[in-house]
Amino acid sequence: MKNVTVIDTSPRAPRSARPRLRSISVEASVPSLLAALGQGDTPLGAVLRQTGELSGMPSVVFWKPDGRRLQLAYRHGDDLLPPEGNGMRLLGGSDQDDVGTQGIPLMITASAAAQAHVMTINGSWFAAIGAGGGLLALGPFGERELGRRDRRELIALAALCDAPLRQALRIGELTDQVRALTREADLHRRSLGSATDEVTSLGLLLELAVSTSGSIGGFVAVREGDALRIAAERGAPVGFVALDLTPGHGVLSAVPGVPGVLFVDGYEALLDLGIGGLVAVGGPQDAADPQIVMGLFSDADGVLEPDCAPMLSTLVDVAAIVMTSAEVARGTAARHLAALEALCRALDARTHATKHHHARVAQSAAAIAVGLGLPAERVALVTQAARIHDVGLIAATSDAAIAAEFAHPAVGADMAALVPGAAELAPIIRAHHEWWDGFGFPNGLLGEAIPIEARVLAAAEFSVETCQADPSLDAAALVGEIQSRSGGQLDPACAQQLIDIIQEP
Repeated sequence: MKNVTVIDTSPRAPRSARPRLRSISVEASVPSLLAALGQGDTPLGAVLRQTGELSGMPSVVFWKPDGRRLQLAYRHGDDLLPPEGNGMRLLGGSDQDDVGTQGIPLMITASAAAQAHVMTINGSWFAAIGAGGGLLALGPFGERELGRRDRRELIALAALCDAPLRQALRIGELTDQVRALTREADLHRRSLGSATDEVTSLGLLLELAVSTSGSIGGFVAVREGDALRIAAERGAPVGFVALDLTPGHGVLSAVPGVPGVLFVDGYEALLDLGIGGLVAVGGPQDAADPQIVMGLFSDADGVLEPDCAPMLSTLVDVAAIVMTSAEVARGTAARHLAALEALCRALDARTHATKHHHARVAQSAAAIAVGLGLPAERVALVTQAARIHDVGLIAATSDAAIAAEFAHPAVGADMAALVPGAAELAPIIRAHHEWWDGFGFPNGLLGEAIPIEARVLAAAEFSVETCQADPSLDAAALVGEIQSRSGGQLDPACAQQLIDIIQEP
């Protein structure tokens, strides 16, 4: 039998090209890396994305130094990277050397990280090397071993991006520090600004409790008469605020003879809302009945930290001090405001034309604010500001009347800012002579940059001063004067509301 040669003429699938690291050009790469450093709040990500482009690899993973470990800091290329928990292995001496999982620090020595090597991430090979004090991985790489050329290019790339990565990490650290300081300053500002507002202060305490306990939310309830009402809540499910949290009324119960200790007595109501766990503490400790109750809860599958109760007990005592201090501060603020109102009445008594000026402006401002549909607390705020809006005229002297006129909004605002709990009055007083068209004083604010309460106050004072002028105007003339000032001196909406009040039958 003769030998037969069979020739296969069917088309063969082309062999896929092995992904390789690009050759690195220092002249072309340095400007792009330096430009990436200047990209706002994300210099690390920008530098690493640029590093990936320089290498020709679509996915980048970077672990930054964290003490003696390496902590995952950046990942780009989600289609090739694993979800949380999938393993990453370092290929080298042993294929089984486990170096960590995503989100968990890599336990790898600095000397090992400094060597060019290959590691697997979710089944794909990545070329890896130490850079920026951390570990840089680029992929997907075509082989499980680095060739001589690839090793050379990887080392060159690491040397090139090492300094930009270190600088980007430093920028990130400084940015985090600035943000932390900003948050701390904001917390202090909010704490100081809420000296007479226990609801805000209780909210801050609750925020602290939730953030440090790992709970999904919580509440603070305070006693009003025989019942407790929720004064602050964080992350409470819909319907929670409708529950009666007064001990002995179904949800919570007190332990007889043990003040402050509460236990859950209504699991069904909580489970219906998706609350799987609740820790609640009442206080203060010397109270026969809880005046304040603070609680934290978890979802259906959650578990609360075991030290939640002692922490809540401490915070409840702090909350009791806050509420007592707020009551004292409100009394102090009320006395200070009464002193400023007395100064304004003294100013009004100087001439017949200014008699009862502040009281009349306050009445007009309240009417305009209500007509505009402002919330009740904003109506009360603008009314209080109107009662002391010209207190800065106390600085007027006979030989400097014009200067005092222009300065009195700022002087009055500074005086109001000194009153505990009255900080919100200061910007209203400062801006009550600003004009809608920007030609007012002292800061030349324009349009809606002027606080709405200050715009209301400006319209109210204009109407009062016009009515108190000698000779006074009748209603028709007053409406015409207001219309002529609308859109210039006065906010059109406030002007129209003032007209509507004047024309009411």
